[in-house]
Amino acid sequence: MKDTWKRQLLDSGERLIHIECDDQGSRRLRESLRQEVSLGIVQRQEAFYEEMKTAEYLRFFARLFRSVCSVETAMETMRLSAQAQTPVGKLDFSQRRRLAIAREMLRQPQILWIEEPLLNLDETSRALILDWLEQRSSLRVITTTMSLKLLYLLPGAAFTLDADELVELNNEAEVLPPHPGDKIPVKLEDKILVFDPQEIDYAESVRGKCRIVVRGNEFITSSTIQELEDRLVRYGFFRCHRSYLVNMEKVKELIRWTRNSYGLKLKTQPDVDIPLSKGRVDELKRLWNL
Repeated sequence: MKDTWKRQLLDSGERLIHIECDDQGSRRLRESLRQEVSLGIVQRQEAFYEEMKTAEYLRFFARLFRSVCSVETAMETMRLSAQAQTPVGKLDFSQRRRLAIAREMLRQPQILWIEEPLLNLDETSRALILDWLEQRSSLRVITTTMSLKLLYLLPGAAFTLDADELVELNNEAEVLPPHPGDKIPVKLEDKILVFDPQEIDYAESVRGKCRIVVRGNEFITSSTIQELEDRLVRYGFFRCHRSYLVNMEKVKELIRWTRNSYGLKLKTQPDVDIPLSKGRVDELKRLWNL
C-alpha cells in the first residue's frame, strides 16, 4: 500500500471516514494502518464463541484487553442488554454484528475499523449504527464497504479506492436543468437492448460508469448520470443524489435514518436503499406536496 494512502487516512481531521473498496483493498488498507496505530477490527465475517452468553463473551474480552470500559455500557450502546444472558449462537445476524462492535469498543483502540457496517442489517440495527456513528461515538472510525449505496448513507467523509489512489467523493447533489427524454439503450454482450423510462427503477454512477437497474438487473449504459437526468426528468425521475437518479413512481418510502442521513425505499426492490442527499430533501417534499 502506498504511504500516501496511510498518511491521508492518519492525518485527516475527519472522525468518520468511509471507503468504497473490495475485500482485498480493505485488507491492504487495514494491515498497513496496523503498523502505525492500534486498531479495533470488525471484519466482514466474524467468528464467535457460540456457547458463551452475550455478557459473558464481552466480559471475557474486557479481561483480555484489560479494558477500563464498562461491559454494561457497551451492551447498552449496541442495544444488547436484553440479550445479556442469550448464548451468542442464538443471536441473529444483526445482533452479532452489534456484538462485534461492542467487543472492539472494549479494546479502546485509536481507530475502530469496521468492514461492511450496514450490509444485511435489519432496519433497527442500521438506524442504531448510523445514529451511534453520527451522534454518540467518540471513537475515530474507518469503515469499508463494496456498496456505494451504503457508503452514501454513512455520515462522514467518503472515499473510493481507485487502483492506487484514495479518491474523495462528493456527497452533495447537483441540480441540473430538465430536457426531453426518450428510450434508453444499453449493451448486453453483443446485443443492444432498449428500455422505456417507466421500466427503469433507478440509475447510479460508479467511478465514471453509469448503470441502470431494471427489475433488479443491472445494465451498463454509455450515458452519464447527467445525460440520463436530462432525458428522464420529464418521466418523473428525480436526482436524489449526485450519483443517483430514481424513478419516483417506484419509490415507496422516505426513511430518515438519523438527523443527516436519509434513504429511499423502492416498491420493486424492498431490500435496496437509495441514498438521498440532505440538500435534496426539501425539493422532494415539494414534489410530494408535503
